[in-house]
Amino acid sequence: MSTFSTKASYTLSACIDKYTEEETLNEQNMWYCASCKEFVCARKKFDIWKAPAVMIIHLKRFTYSSMFRDKIDSFVDFPLEGLDMKPWVIGNTTDKLVYDCYAVSNHMGGLGGGHYTAYVRSHLDSKWYELNDSSAHLASTDEIKSSSAYVLFYKRRQ
Repeated sequence: MSTFSTKASYTLSACIDKYTEEETLNEQNMWYCASCKEFVCARKKFDIWKAPAVMIIHLKRFTYSSMFRDKIDSFVDFPLEGLDMKPWVIGNTTDKLVYDCYAVSNHMGGLGGGHYTAYVRSHLDSKWYELNDSSAHLASTDEIKSSSAYVLFYKRRQ
């Protein structure tokens, strides 16, 4: 699977497309085929069969290879409201699969350490709040989307 650049920007839709794309594994991941009696490069594919009431999307923010480890600081543009998962759910469903974001966990810093903050949408007043250690304050929707977004929390609309 080709990887995304660590500095570019992407949409959440492009990330989900990439996640559900079929890939051929490399020579280090060959498996033995009982039919042809040879080692072959296998193919793998992830599919989403059923959409849950609450969906947690973990954005890959760290990359590892045999020689290097790095933080991925790419900006991922994700919807705060109206994420339609219908294009990616392949199971039989007549349900509406539209989600609204209610929280975002952020990671700032590098591999050796860092700092976590969160944005949470209150179910009491529908306003967004930034949570940072022992402080909490009102946040604007412009602040929520950043290259620090790490885990996205969505709830399916009723």
